[in-house]
Amino acid sequence: MFPGDCGYYQTTSLDSLRACLLRIDSTASACPVVHAFRLRQADGVLRAAEWRRCGSQGGAFSGDSIVWPLHFLLLRRDTAPTSPPIFAFSNAVEPGSAGLDTVLAIDFDGDHTDELFYLNRICGTGAAFESCALAVTVGRLRCWSGPDFTVPPGVLQKSETLFKGWIPVAGGPGKGERAGVLTLAPGGGLWYFTPVYREGDPNCCSSAGASLWLEARPGAGRFATGPLLLAREDSTGAILGIDTIRR
Repeated sequence: MFPGDCGYYQTTSLDSLRACLLRIDSTASACPVVHAFRLRQADGVLRAAEWRRCGSQGGAFSGDSIVWPLHFLLLRRDTAPTSPPIFAFSNAVEPGSAGLDTVLAIDFDGDHTDELFYLNRICGTGAAFESCALAVTVGRLRCWSGPDFTVPPGVLQKSETLFKGWIPVAGGPGKGERAGVLTLAPGGGLWYFTPVYREGDPNCCSSAGASLWLEARPGAGRFATGPLLLAREDSTGAILGIDTIRR
């Protein structure tokens, strides 16, 4: 199933899938291009992609309400001016609930082909992010799999819990951005962190003074699970020490 807005149309017919993709492409054409890319993908085809957005990235006030931006991400069959999309993503159904933070054309695993990496932020205090390294291999369009976010028993104290989702960042503890747009190096990995809460803490504010960090190592179409770290922090968020939980 395609990891985009037209995925469910595969259960009907190819014509329905094409119609869905073309409809989103037509709607997206009214929005300016934020970034345009050319990707040499694993099936040997050079493809064009574009991230389009109507409105400001963070939304804008109109009277007492916020007007949220419309985001569109399109991957095309090739680089011809009339090339149709083979993948489409948008937040047009509920623009206030999600939006693209990052879109990159990047060779994650150093094989001289590009993945189309995008990060979709789900709005709210739950810190929910959807990330995808989109690749075309052997005629199949899919996101890379992994990593495994399972935390071994005994890592957290009895009074501690995990409340938010795993937040993707560009580097490990003290090295990467903790929010916003990612800047990733070709051939490099990706890190995720999640704050540790004490039972009863409000969603906004964890009081355990700790966070878990997990490295996602790219290779062969998936993110392997790398080291899992536990960072102990002071009241300002500065890291006091780091324990390796799993290598």
